[in-house]
Parts: sequence; C-alpha cells; structure tokens
Amino acid sequence: MAQIQKLERGEIPIEADVSDDDTPQWVRGVVKKAQENPELMVTNIQDAASKFSWLLIPLSVPFMWLLFPFSRKYYLYDHTVFVTYSLSFMMMLAILGGLLVAAGWTAVAGFLFFVPPIHMYRQLKQAYGLGRFGALFRTTLLVTFAFVAAALFFVVVAAVGVA
Repeated sequence: MAQIQKLERGEIPIEADVSDDDTPQWVRGVVKKAQENPELMVTNIQDAASKFSWLLIPLSVPFMWLLFPFSRKYYLYDHTVFVTYSLSFMMMLAILGGLLVAAGWTAVAGFLFFVPPIHMYRQLKQAYGLGRFGALFRTTLLVTFAFVAAALFFVVVAAVGVA
C-alpha cells in the first residue's frame, strides 16, 4: 500500500540491482539515471512521445498495405490518408477519455475502449467499399496490427526518451 501511495504522490521508486556482470553497460547507465531522477526520465519519455507522434503514420501504413496486398485499386497514398484520419479520430477519443476521467466519469471513459474497433470497421467498410465480411475480417487484422504498431512506437519512444 505504501508503494501505491508513493506513486500517487509522483514518487517513482526504482529499485534495481544492476551490479552483476551480465547486465550490459548501457542498461546500467539508464537504470542509474532513472534512480537518480525518475521524474526527469518520465518527462523525457513523455516529451519524446509528443515529438514523435507523427511516427505512428509511417509505422502503420505498411500494415494497411498488408490488408490489401497487391491491390491495383488502392495505393500507398490511400492508405496514408486512411491512417491519418484514423489516428486523428483516436487522438480525439483519447482527449475525450481524459476529459471524462477528469470530470470523474471513469466508468463512461472505460467504455471508450470499445469504440476504436467499431470506428475501424465503419471506416474500412466505407473508405474501401468493402462488404460486411471483408470489413470484419480486415478489422480483426487491423486491430492486431494497431497493437503491433503501438508497441513499436512505444519502444522507439522509450529508447529516445531514456537516451
């Protein structure tokens, strides 16, 4: 319980023993910096996330291409526009979620988790002129690809933020 209260106050306890010989030197430096000033580390990662948010577009476009491989009807530009519109909607949804949490409506904000797949389905169906099954199948793949792209993004942000 004491650890949770420290986190709520903004104190981030980082306890790690990296004195063994198996730990790479660069990891030791990162852990040492995090132990000395954890607030700065969090701020650097948040700053990197805001600066590199545009990176989600080129990370996501290849996954969109995989949904329509070798299609002569849709080009890279079409996928880029789709991804940009989709990411814009997701950002507005995240802002709405933050406002709902700030207003104390956390239960309503929790339901926003179900909105992205519905939005992706509707957007795929209408933008690419797909049928129900094609849109549903591609939505399932797109949700999976979105998690992969987000994971890649978070790895890049964490690497840049701790550097």
